[in-house]
Amino acid sequence: MSINLAGISSESFKQKMCGQRYHHSNGELDAVVGLLHQVGSGVIYLIEIGALPLNAQVRLLEFLETKQYYPLGSDTAYPVKCKFVVSTQDDLRKLHQAGEFRSDLLYRLRAHKIKLPPLAERQLNIALLINHFIALAAVEMNLPLPIQPADLKLKLTSYDFPGNLHELKGMVFDAVSRSDGIALNTSAFMEAINEHKSLTAAPQD
Repeated sequence: MSINLAGISSESFKQKMCGQRYHHSNGELDAVVGLLHQVGSGVIYLIEIGALPLNAQVRLLEFLETKQYYPLGSDTAYPVKCKFVVSTQDDLRKLHQAGEFRSDLLYRLRAHKIKLPPLAERQLNIALLINHFIALAAVEMNLPLPIQPADLKLKLTSYDFPGNLHELKGMVFDAVSRSDGIALNTSAFMEAINEHKSLTAAPQD
């Protein structure tokens, strides 16, 4: 299960993770189940960990260290059985230096680290990724599977893909939607590249 932390508050983070119990005046009890309960012994993927507020960082550190949590409105501790995977586009060391990320959590998370290079540094993967996204798009849109032109990879070698995988996926889905079911329509790629060039070009006198 996954949760995007961009813009989340400390209170919302705790409720989404731990759940909450509501005690009514008539003695009835309602409960909102949190992710830690729903995921069981699976994996929780925290997207954009650098956006997590400091108070919520303390809460996450408690989950990692004590292996237990308390739902809001409850005094009963429940075990944390899952694994955590986090990702970020930010440099967490710089956030720590700016006082926006706790050192204890930073060092705890750095026990296992994978640095994924930007797409511009993985030119050999682009053709494979295009075929992967073609297959996804064809299934999602219920369209015939078009073939990637052999020269498309060369046309993309000078483009740095500032949007990385999301940008490439968007290009491919657009291209598949315009294709005739035989060859992949490459105009979507060229249009996106030209739009980017027009935005970054120096203004003319």
